[in-house]
Amino acid sequence: IAGGVPAFGERSASASAPKQLLFTAEDAAVDVRFAKSGKGFIVAGQIVGEGFEKASVTLAGASAYKTVTNDLAEFEIGEVAPGPYSLTVSGTAAEIVIENIELG
Repeated sequence: IAGGVPAFGERSASASAPKQLLFTAEDAAVDVRFAKSGKGFIVAGQIVGEGFEKASVTLAGASAYKTVTNDLAEFEIGEVAPGPYSLTVSGTAAEIVIENIELG
C-alpha cells in the first residue's frame, strides 16, 4: 500500500441502513460499516489481506479512537462522535490510511 496510491471506495445505497464502504489498496481491502448509535456512531469493519490480524486501528479527528483487530482482522469502535475522520490500519506488512470519512 504505497504512498500516493489512492484507495477505491463504494458507498451503500440505503439511507436508513448502516453505511458500508469498501476500500481496496493493492492486495488488501477494508470493509467499513458506520451505524448510528445514540448520539454517535459505531464504526466496525474487517481488513481482508495478509498481516492484519492483531493490527492497530486508529480513527482520528477531533477525538482519537484506537483498537486492535481480532484473529479474523475484524474491529469495532463504539460511541464515535460525529465529524470528519481518517482511519489508519497498521498491520505487520503494510499500513492503510483512509482519509475524509465524514460521520454525521
